[in-house]
Amino acid sequence: MADRTAQQEFQLWKKWNENKSPENLNNLLDYMNPTIQSNVNKFRNAPIPNSALNLEAKKWAVKSFETYNPNRGAKLSTHTTNWMKKLNRYVYSRQNVGYIPEERVIKIQTFNNVKSNLETKLGREPSQVELADELSWPLQEVERMDKELRKDIAPTDTMSDFGYITSDPNREILNYIYFELSPQEQTVYDYTVGAHGKQKLSGNEIAKKLNVSPSKVSQLKRNIGEKIDRYRQ
Repeated sequence: MADRTAQQEFQLWKKWNENKSPENLNNLLDYMNPTIQSNVNKFRNAPIPNSALNLEAKKWAVKSFETYNPNRGAKLSTHTTNWMKKLNRYVYSRQNVGYIPEERVIKIQTFNNVKSNLETKLGREPSQVELADELSWPLQEVERMDKELRKDIAPTDTMSDFGYITSDPNREILNYIYFELSPQEQTVYDYTVGAHGKQKLSGNEIAKKLNVSPSKVSQLKRNIGEKIDRYRQ
């Protein structure tokens, strides 16, 4: 069984090493996910959002794929586990920093999801009163959240076309975050920058292509930008 497992992971690594496409990377990461998660779980009590830990772990997993040498005799999973030790430094360097609590992250995600759903339903940006009704939140809380998020995403909005991602060393970020995007986000990204065989389109053209509102496309771009920015920090 162990030999067959080693052979499976080697074949997936070999396929990715010969053609470093997002699909081959996704397949390799999916197979190695138990190894990745076992290391992430060591820090489940750390004051860091699980999403951030997963992103950091996958970054080092990809690095382990890039540096793996099968001629040295070690299994890929063993090599990846060794690279996962980099998580220690990541966690320790952030334990005393004002990191966003998991509860706050969940609340932000809830707000963004409800707002996005309302935008799609209404075909326009919902009012704060409509958001408060849908969320069953006090209007004051909706106003505060909306104001904070608009302030937070301003830098991302100015880079909504992700032009900076195509220059070294930033283009390597895509290798780490592309698999973190939802299928809809991947499509928006591809059409925005003209990647993976897609023609570069404007926001309105993407909206027509996906049969969604322009505001939905803007929201998806913000989501993508936030994931990119989180890695760049």
